[in-house]
Amino acid sequence: MEKQNVIDVVIIGGGLVGATFAIDLAQKNPKLNIVIIEKKSIEANSIDANRVYAISPQNVNYLSELHIWPEALAGTINYMDVYGDGNGNIKLDAQTANTLFLAKTIAAKDLYANILAKLSQLMNVKQVYDNLSDMVFHKNNIELIGNHRYFCSLVVGSDGANSWVRTKADIKFESKDYHQYGVVANFTSQFKHKNTAYQWFNQGEVLALLPLKNDQISIVYSCYNYEHILKLNATEFENLIEQKLSLKLGKLKLSSKVDAFPLKMNTANKIYANRILLLGDAAHTIHPLAGQGVNIGFSDAQHLVKVLAKCKNYQLADKAILIAYNNNRIPRIKNMQLICNSLYELFATKNQIAIAARNLGLNFVNSNKILKKIIINKTTNE
Repeated sequence: MEKQNVIDVVIIGGGLVGATFAIDLAQKNPKLNIVIIEKKSIEANSIDANRVYAISPQNVNYLSELHIWPEALAGTINYMDVYGDGNGNIKLDAQTANTLFLAKTIAAKDLYANILAKLSQLMNVKQVYDNLSDMVFHKNNIELIGNHRYFCSLVVGSDGANSWVRTKADIKFESKDYHQYGVVANFTSQFKHKNTAYQWFNQGEVLALLPLKNDQISIVYSCYNYEHILKLNATEFENLIEQKLSLKLGKLKLSSKVDAFPLKMNTANKIYANRILLLGDAAHTIHPLAGQGVNIGFSDAQHLVKVLAKCKNYQLADKAILIAYNNNRIPRIKNMQLICNSLYELFATKNQIAIAARNLGLNFVNSNKILKKIIINKTTNE
């Protein structure tokens, strides 16, 4: 690629968040030249094969407006039943918050299939596959070096928690290792889930159950001893999860392979640098106990497009634009991280007074409709 052929926006990392951002930006700014760079082609049937996400009402609306939301394949959460490690319990429902649903559930591969289909229709977005090795900052652009050279006005890093872009941009971040893994798997259950999500807290470990379409369920088990769990055969794993679910949905039949991913909280004080912006897991990670990771990423994408849409003469790398995005997102990201980390710390402690207090707290909130509405709004509007 010749130097004079400067790309307006290069997005490094074309997963769910990066590709959604590309679609939104391309439709709102059809004159922009946008390139997505991935190390290799990602097919819809291979991306996060077992991962299921709970998508907030706000983001369901956002994805629907982009015509990429696969409603026919989505499950619905109308109720949530949360248990402490004593007699604490809180029940949340959509009616309390005057909303149609608490969240929608969707398999990552099903959402990504729609995203790929939409990308193929956009004339101003190109997907390329290259293993980038270096980034060079010039006065008027950034040069990306791989098998080819790419000159671009703005780089958006959406390349995951171990972001290459973040490292090259020398954007500092702090990482808290929970020393846990999230074990994920899908099941067919004996009893119908009735659009109810469940969650159990037990001394730092969290087991979450998400209702899927056609009475399938998905679990995320945030645990310490994941290596032992991954060695279990299907029957042993089914029995383990049945016990931890207190047989709420009866007998379980494993319907997917069992995967695990490390749990860390990455926090940055800024998510921009010279001609570079971060979004999604490249900008932040969070404990999955509230199911907000990908929702924060979609909100990153939505806000960044709004900010860039205000650019005059496509001055995409104007420092004021970068700072505006940063100043909007950082407080929201840190607020959600604080909520999730505080919940983790509260239920991880073995102090007997804290154990009694946290279970009493759940019961107190459960008896107060105003507090329940605040909690629902806090966790469904990101």
